[in-house]
Amino acid sequence: MKRWSRFTLVLMVILLTVFLQGCNSAPAPQTLGNEQRMVIRVATDYRMDSIGYQQLQEFGKRLQEKSQNTIVVKLYSRDEWSKAESFAEYVKLGNLEMASLPIADVSRLQSAYAICEQPYLFANMQAVETYVSGNAGRKALDILPAPYYGIGFIPDGYLYLLNNGQLQWVSYGDLKYMGQTKALTGAAVYDLRAVYALHPLVTSNEWWDSLSEQRQLWIQESFQEALEVSFVQQIDKNPAQSLLSAGVVFQDSAMPEWNTYSSMYLQQRETYFAEHSDSLTVHWRPVIMEPPLTGEEEPAQ
Repeated sequence: MKRWSRFTLVLMVILLTVFLQGCNSAPAPQTLGNEQRMVIRVATDYRMDSIGYQQLQEFGKRLQEKSQNTIVVKLYSRDEWSKAESFAEYVKLGNLEMASLPIADVSRLQSAYAICEQPYLFANMQAVETYVSGNAGRKALDILPAPYYGIGFIPDGYLYLLNNGQLQWVSYGDLKYMGQTKALTGAAVYDLRAVYALHPLVTSNEWWDSLSEQRQLWIQESFQEALEVSFVQQIDKNPAQSLLSAGVVFQDSAMPEWNTYSSMYLQQRETYFAEHSDSLTVHWRPVIMEPPLTGEEEPAQ
């Protein structure tokens, strides 16, 4: 009886050892892609309640879900990482995975991006969506110089014209903050719908190329889905309404100054295109406005 018990004990030990060896050599679940957990640090110049920041939050949420928690996005709002003018350098050095670049800063990398600061480029918000989601927007991102790669454009809503002794364009997030903190006393605010803020989300070619095709696909899909959600939210709820509730008072469009500013910035756009006819304008013109008729078009069938 004792001999049988010892044999049984030895057999159980052998079976347990084989089982544990089998567990240790089992491959990692395929759903994780055999890749380590990744944190993507994204620096922005947005306030947390900005339209652009909220889109990036949605991007991070969807990317984490698609990757089954193997990719996490860490967002930095204004001044949490550094000043915005240093973002591009941090991306280049690999200290940041991604950054949302204000137009003034991305224009230093590629001067043609100055076009994004021109007023009345788009007839409406639907035209903005067509641009950033289509081939023209992709071509514009592709002219970023090495070593940068453009993930996509972040639409941060219309800029608002503020006159508090000097004219300046103010973002939705900044204007909302100014309204909440009572910083608009004596200032005039105009909702001209003239400049729509677009910030490229950039990374480095080296970092992007180091990712697997699956991870690149997850990032691209998540960004596009978050972009679509942002536009739906802006269409369903006009951001200007939330500014009113934050204490922002807009000047009536019947005021003489309103028409004066509108005409002035329309002229600014025309002057810009008269002086610039290459680079980004090649991609923007079909989206911004209908091309002029040449008289050589084929008649409609």
